[in-house]
Amino acid sequence: MEFGRLDITISVADFGLIQLRKSIKNRDGESVIKCLHTVNLNLAKFKTELEIKGLSTELVAKLSTAATIITDVKQKQYEIVSNRKLIVQNNLGVYNDLFDQLTEIFKIGKILY
Repeated sequence: MEFGRLDITISVADFGLIQLRKSIKNRDGESVIKCLHTVNLNLAKFKTELEIKGLSTELVAKLSTAATIITDVKQKQYEIVSNRKLIVQNNLGVYNDLFDQLTEIFKIGKILY
């Protein structure tokens, strides 16, 4: 099978793989999701030409699954951070009440001393 040049109207840089690699290297989850979306759109757009040149359906499925998994993980991370902020906010009220009680006890202790 000979791999020749494809007659595609998109450049290699615009396909999205270079940006995807940079995003993965920089560990930028949001950018990875965006780049995977771009790559998946380009794969769907040029599917017939790329399949002729050897693109497997397994690779397309893996990239699509990766985008879904990363999006789900990003959503779970957001939920965990939001939940943590809510817990801190709730505990902050308890700590403020405790501080007020200790301040009152210290005032009384100074008066008694």
